[in-house]
This record gives sequence, structure tokens and C-alpha cells, in this order.
Amino acid sequence: MSKFSEYEVNIKIKLCALWSAVMSLYIYCDYFELYTPTKIESMINGTTIFGSGDQATLLGLSR
Repeated sequence: MSKFSEYEVNIKIKLCALWSAVMSLYIYCDYFELYTPTKIESMINGTTIFGSGDQATLLGLSR
């Protein structure tokens, strides 16, 4: 008999760990995207890649 035995990890724990890792990477990339040179200025001015950031444009982008 071996000293080491197989241990079955619950699938819920595996999914929780995977979800936590993906969300951490998502937040990490989203945060450091703010350090691109013109990102903050465009947010302050209210412009998006689709033009002006008026209410109709933002509503369309949110759908």
C-alpha cells in the first residue's frame, strides 16, 4: 500500500477556483487598461469608440 492516496476534489470547489481565477484576471486586465495614454481623457470627455457618449449610444451599447 502506498503512502499517497488519490483524493477526489469536489466539482463545486474546482468550479469555484476556476471562476475566481478568471474573474481575477478579468479585473486585473480591466484595471491596467486604464493606464493606456488616452483612456482616462476619453472617459472624462465622454467619448467612446462608437462616437459621442450620449444617452442613446450608451443605452445601445448596454444591450
